[in-house]
Amino acid sequence: LVFFSVSQHFIMIPSLSFFFFLMIRRPPRSTLFPYTTLFRSIFLLIAISLIAGGLFFYIKENSKKTQHNTNIILITIDALRSDHLGCYGHPGNISPAIDRIAKEGTVFRNCFAQSSWTAASMVSMFTSTLPPTHGIFHGQVREGKVYYQEVLSDDFVTLPEILKPAGYTTAGFSTNSHLTKKQGFAQGFDYFNDNCLWKNAECVNGKAIKWIQDNSKKKFFLWIHYIDPHADFTAGNNDWYNPPEKYRKLYKPKNPHNPKEKHLAAYDGEIRYTDDNIAKLINALKESGAYENSIIIVT
Repeated sequence: LVFFSVSQHFIMIPSLSFFFFLMIRRPPRSTLFPYTTLFRSIFLLIAISLIAGGLFFYIKENSKKTQHNTNIILITIDALRSDHLGCYGHPGNISPAIDRIAKEGTVFRNCFAQSSWTAASMVSMFTSTLPPTHGIFHGQVREGKVYYQEVLSDDFVTLPEILKPAGYTTAGFSTNSHLTKKQGFAQGFDYFNDNCLWKNAECVNGKAIKWIQDNSKKKFFLWIHYIDPHADFTAGNNDWYNPPEKYRKLYKPKNPHNPKEKHLAAYDGEIRYTDDNIAKLINALKESGAYENSIIIVT
């Protein structure tokens, strides 16, 4: 009864051990205490069972506690190439904050996007379905407005919808016009903010950090999407990438007359600007007390 109350799994080992002990034990040499060896064996089996049972429940309960309170933070960065990050081998000091996250965590080196453009890829990420299944194929942006894009159907279950029944408070912050409430991306979010469309990382950071400060005591899923490394093809051929002046000066092209090198230098500046704002987001998580109990995913 003692063994069974600890765990059904542990009753089998001591019971079988005790059974085989009785079957194969030799007659005791001592006639004064013929059952000394038997009593010692029983005592040892009880001790082992209680220790094993205690460890089992300690691990089980602490595992439940950790799983129950773990926050999930998904950071997605529009148009970011992996080969421009230090954790993927880029020699320049372009992404120190992301590199620190990678150093403390796990880096996946064999990943494939499910589509060549943002909306279809993000829907695949949020629904675990391929574009032929979720049906998001088209979409054009003109003067900040989206045309011809399919709306994500309510029939699909999204990641935040899965997490809500598990007790998560869910929040999403988008900067891309393809990823808005109008396009169906607010499904499952308790709070969804798309007021920083096509605006820089400081805009979305300000809103996301305020939300973290107000909700740090809850178990939460937070999605924040940065748009900065995305080219602005409406700005003219010379200004596809236009980071703040401080970041434009950080990386200079070897040949300033080469348009490709000029674009790449400005692109790296956009990445570094985004990375610095991710560092601010991480600091906000630490100051709020939510960092140590959070899973952070960057893609």
